[in-house]
Amino acid sequence: MTGEAPNGIHPAAIVEPGAEIDAGASIGAFSVVGSKARIGAGAQVGSHVHVRGRTTIGPRVRIFPFASVGE
Repeated sequence: MTGEAPNGIHPAAIVEPGAEIDAGASIGAFSVVGSKARIGAGAQVGSHVHVRGRTTIGPRVRIFPFASVGE
């Protein structure tokens, strides 16, 4: 991820039902966001990231590719 990522969820990302994604956040390709996760406004989740469990990513946080957050 260099610079600002576009807002939205990449078509190759998996967002489980129940996850809360702010409209201003971006989720990269091949990332997985679990059903109990919350992603804040302006947050940037890079490609190949796993966000699991009861995890909250705050506003304007950047998570770089291949990271694993949560359980």
